[in-house]
Amino acid sequence: MRKIIVFILLFSFIEGFAQIKKPENSPLYDYDAIHFGFSVGLNTMDFGIKPAYSTSSDSVKSVDVKRYPGFNLNIISNFRINDYLDIRFLPGLVFGQRDLIYSIEDTTQSDTENRTISIESILVEAPLVIKYKAHRLNNHRHYIIGGINYRFDMDGKEISADLKRKDRLRKLNK
Repeated sequence: MRKIIVFILLFSFIEGFAQIKKPENSPLYDYDAIHFGFSVGLNTMDFGIKPAYSTSSDSVKSVDVKRYPGFNLNIISNFRINDYLDIRFLPGLVFGQRDLIYSIEDTTQSDTENRTISIESILVEAPLVIKYKAHRLNNHRHYIIGGINYRFDMDGKEISADLKRKDRLRKLNK
C-alpha cells in the first residue's frame, strides 16, 4: 500500500505536456501564397503483356519482362488557396529501363533461342494535385493528396519504329 501511495504522489506532480503550446517552427510558412521545391523518387517500369490468339505457326513462344530501378525528378510548385487547401503542379522527368526477353522456336533446328530487347524510357510528366490540410497542431499537420497525372513517353515512337524495322528485317531474312 505504501508503494502505491508513493507512486501516486510522484506522478501527481508531473504535468501533461501533450496540450502545452510549443513554439512553432516557421509559423509564417503556412501563409505564403506560393512555395517551390523539388522531389526525387525511385521507380520501376513494367509492361502489361496480353497474350494474343496464336496459331501453331507462331515462332514466339514466351515473353518475359526484366525490370530495372529508375528515378524521377520533379519541380514542386505549391499554390495556397486557403488555410486548408493547396494546389500543386509537379512537372518533371521519369527515367527507367526494362528488357523484353522472348523465346523464339527455330522450326528448322527444333531449338529455342532467347532474345532480348532493351527499352529505355524517358517520360515527361505533369501531375496536378489537390492537397487538403488539417489544422496545424504545434509543428505537425496531417494532409491528404489526390490528383491526376499526364505522362508522355518521349522515345515511344522511336522504339515502335525500331521494333517494326527489326521485324521487317527478320521477315526478309527468312
